[in-house]
Amino acid sequence: MKFWLLLGACRRSTLLCQALLNPGDEVIMVTPNFFFDIPVELASGTPVFVPISYEDNFKHDAERFREKITNKTKMIVICSPHNPTGRVLTENELKEIAKLAKEHDLLIMHDEVYDGFTFDGRNISHYYRSKM
Repeated sequence: MKFWLLLGACRRSTLLCQALLNPGDEVIMVTPNFFFDIPVELASGTPVFVPISYEDNFKHDAERFREKITNKTKMIVICSPHNPTGRVLTENELKEIAKLAKEHDLLIMHDEVYDGFTFDGRNISHYYRSKM
């Protein structure tokens, strides 16, 4: 498994999409989100949205991601703490999304740009970098 560490969410996302996506590749991401559909479209990819809502505590349910996977799916984008909701993904959510990506040989772009704004120590995503 390869791991890239790049700084700057906008620049990084654009560079990764330009380097890794082919025209027509699908990228699964939640909505609402900030910005992630733009670099996918600039790379001639297709954003595929998984709606999240206040009523469900903005949960990132891996099964809802699974429903969106096709033979054109190349990547899943996650952001924790999530922008714009501020929600920190749970250990189980991260584990299930990583498992799903591994099952389908998908890339994961994980944006942690807001990690510094998690003041109660709940952002556990660093633990899963090696597992993703």
